[in-house]
Parts: sequence; C-alpha cells; structure tokens
Amino acid sequence: MRQFRTESTTESNHLLPSSCYWFDPESEPMASTGSLGNQSNTVVVNAPPESASSKSRSAIHGTLSRIRILLTSRYLPALALAGLVLWQLAALVPELEEFNLHPGWMVLGECLRSALYALFLCFPIAAFLTHESPRSRDNRLLMTCAALGATFLLVGLRLLAPGGPEIWHASHAVIGFAVALTLGGVGLALVSANSLGSSFSFGPQGRALVVRGPYRWVRHPIYLAELVMILGVTVVDPRVVPLLGAIVVGVLQVIRIRAEERLLRSTFPGFGAYATATRYRLVPLLW
Repeated sequence: MRQFRTESTTESNHLLPSSCYWFDPESEPMASTGSLGNQSNTVVVNAPPESASSKSRSAIHGTLSRIRILLTSRYLPALALAGLVLWQLAALVPELEEFNLHPGWMVLGECLRSALYALFLCFPIAAFLTHESPRSRDNRLLMTCAALGATFLLVGLRLLAPGGPEIWHASHAVIGFAVALTLGGVGLALVSANSLGSSFSFGPQGRALVVRGPYRWVRHPIYLAELVMILGVTVVDPRVVPLLGAIVVGVLQVIRIRAEERLLRSTFPGFGAYATATRYRLVPLLW
C-alpha cells in the first residue's frame, strides 16, 4: 500500500508590476506638456483594477481546489482504508468463533494475522490525516490506477468474484507454514509503517527519504511485507481467481517501485547513495 508522485512547480522569473514602462524602462515617468514636440519618451500603462466578481470567482476556485485536494489526498484514502479495517475485523469474528470451538495454534495464528493487519492499516490512516503536502508527486493516471489496484484488487475479487476451481490441496504442514508466513509479513509491515511514519502514501510521493528500520535492508519493505502476506494467503486458498489476482498485484508493485524510485532520485540528492548502500529494492539477494 504506500509510497510518491512527480510534481514540478514553475515560478516566473519576473513579476509584472501594475505599471509597465515602455521605450525607456530606466527613466522616470514624465507627464506630457501637451505639445507634440515635447511628448515624454515614457508611456505609463496602468493595469485595470480587478473587479469584485473576478475576485469572488478566484476565491471560490481556490476554495474548491483546496477541498478537492483534501478529499483526494486525505479523507477519501483514509476512509477507504478504514473500510479495509472494518472488513478485516469482520473476518476476525468467525476466526475467533472457530478458535473457541477448535483451539489450536494455526487458528490462533489466523486470528493474530487479522488483528495485526487491522492494526497495520491504522498507520496509513493516521498518516493521511496528518501528513504535510509532499515535495513532489506523480499524478499520472497510470500510477493512480496501479496504487489503487495493488491495494484493493484482492479485496474486490474476494468480495465480488467467484474463487474458481482449486489448483492444489494444501497439506496440514503447508497451511501451518503459510500461516507463519503471513504472520511474518504482517509483522514486517507494522515495523516498516512505524519507520515510514507520516511519509506513507498510496502513490509515488516525495515527502522524506526514510533509511531507518527495515529500509536499511530493502528499499521497499512494506511492498515486500504485503507480497509475503499475499503469498501466505494464496497458499492456504489456492484457487484460480485469487492466484491470478496475486500475480497482477505483484506486477503492479513492480510498476510502483520503478516510478517511486525515479521520483525519489529526482527529489532527494541522497537517494543515489542510499540505493548504493541498500542494493535490493524488494527481495534480498534477488532484486
């Protein structure tokens, strides 16, 4: 779920004054004597005053723009993640009932996974509600779709699409390994989100160059944690639709990583040194 976007701001080098001097810009304005032979070589052009209706339209436009930014960058993402928290807590209820009927470490592991993942989602919710405007961002539609797809695709498939036929039957030992894998993934997600703090974001945004915690080992540990959790869940529920969804999410995460790193490299001069010290983007020893 995380991180940036390309935002270029252009400032003009000259401010247009209310009066513009032509022909001889260094001379002082001179009044005409009224004689054709004695006209001043300076002409003063005064900018027309801004009307009240124009000021009102500008104020309304600025207010609407600020509201749109607040909705898209703060409240709507936080609300969407709050929905995921509720969905995760709803999944926790039958897991607790199952643990009450058939206590065991694997059922307990599933309960812990759901509870910890709900806790993890609280970190980005807090970040969206409190973080400052980014130094740079990538506003391309492709990156917005990639971020939303990587975050919500599997949830949407589980709620709206049939799972399809089972590809293999997981043994008891394999299910236990998968549960342990998901617990490790959600633990890594919690630690990484704590290190990232208010720099958390859906799409590529440049807020701060975080190099502490798990970011010392790989450059995108939250994405790694999410993929580890997805792998664990897919092993336990090996059906066609969730498996295809997991593959699509993996591709989207790679797209996000490449876009984020281009943005970070252009925003933070120290990113090159960080990338050299922390060689692997996502999977240690592989990539």
